[in-house]
Amino acid sequence: MLEIEQVFIFTGVVLTLFFAVLLLTVKRLRSKANAYLAVSLLCISLIMLKINGVLEDTIVDMLFDFFRIEYLFAVLLYNYVSKVLEQSISKITHVLLWLPFLLFSGLYTLVAIEDRFSFEGVSPLLEIIEPFEIYLIIGFNSLVVLLFTRKVQNNNSSSSFKKWIYLISFGLIGILLSFFILEIIELFFNEYYGGYLHTAMALFFIILSYFGVQRLQVENERQQIHALQKKKQVTNQKTKSKSAQNHFERLKHHMIEKERFRDISLNRETIAAELGFSPSSLTRILKEEGQISFNDFVNYHRVAFAKKMLVDEAYDMFSLEAIGKESGFKSRSAFYKSFQKIEGVSPGVFKKDTTLS
Repeated sequence: MLEIEQVFIFTGVVLTLFFAVLLLTVKRLRSKANAYLAVSLLCISLIMLKINGVLEDTIVDMLFDFFRIEYLFAVLLYNYVSKVLEQSISKITHVLLWLPFLLFSGLYTLVAIEDRFSFEGVSPLLEIIEPFEIYLIIGFNSLVVLLFTRKVQNNNSSSSFKKWIYLISFGLIGILLSFFILEIIELFFNEYYGGYLHTAMALFFIILSYFGVQRLQVENERQQIHALQKKKQVTNQKTKSKSAQNHFERLKHHMIEKERFRDISLNRETIAAELGFSPSSLTRILKEEGQISFNDFVNYHRVAFAKKMLVDEAYDMFSLEAIGKESGFKSRSAFYKSFQKIEGVSPGVFKKDTTLS
C-alpha cells in the first residue's frame, strides 16, 4: 500500500475516533442515543482498518474472524434513531436486528474451533456462503437503513430533524454502495482503490453526523426550554384592563401576553390580521407611536425574553443557540446580531458579565 494512502486512512480513522470520544465525553452531547452513534463510528474505524489491511496479523484482526461487526453498523444507527425519537423497539425487532451478527459470529467461531481441533462440521457451509457475504452485509445494512428512515418518516418530528436523519442515512448508503462498487472493480479489473474511497465516504458520514447531532441537540434543548418555560409561567395572573390606552400599547400587550415574538415565522401581515389592522396601518402605528420598525419591535421583545433566560441559573445547561431559537430567532447569527445591536454586547459576554456581578 502506498504511504500516502496509509496516511489518508489513518487520518480518517483518527477523526472518526475523535468524534466518537466527543459524543461520549462532552457533557452537552453525552446521551444514550449518542452512545449508539459513537459505537457505530467505532465500527466504521475498525472496518476501514480491516478492509485496507492495516490490522493484518494483529489480535484485532483475529477478533474480526469471530465478531462480524459489519452487521452492527446500521443496527446501532437504528437504535440511535429510536432513542432520539423516544420510541421503544419491540423484542422481536431486537432479535431480528441482532440475529445476523450473532449468527455469523457464531458460525465463524465454530469454524475456528474446527480448525483448531481438526474436524469438519460447518466449514462446508461457510465455504458456500463466504463468497457472497459482502452482498449479504450490504443488503442487510441497506434494509435496516430503509427501516429507520421509514420510522423517521412516520414520526411527527420537525422537518430539520428529519432532514439530518435522511442525510445521515444517505451517507451510510453511500458507504455501503462503495463496498459493492469496489467489489465489482476488483472482480473484473483486478484493481483495488478502497483506501481513498472508503476513507472519503467515512469522513463524509462523520461530517453529516457532526452537524446532524448539533442540530438535533439544539432542537432537543429548545423542547426542554419550552417545557421549563411552561413550569415558570405564573398561574394567577392579575386581571388586565379591558382596553389598552392606544394602538401601540395594545400591540405591546398582544406581543408580550401571547409571546407572539417566539414564533420564528412571525411577520407583519400575521400580527396585523390578529389585531384587526391592515399591514400599512400597523407600520404607521409602530412608526408614529413607537418610533420603531416592525422587525426591531419584534427583535426587542425576543432579546428581552432571551435576557431573562441568560440570567436565570435554571437555563445554564442550555446552549446560546437553543436559547436564541426558543426566543424566536431563526439562526444563531440572527440572535447574535440583534442582541449586539440592542444590548451593545454579545449574548455570551452579557451572560458572563451578569454572572460575575
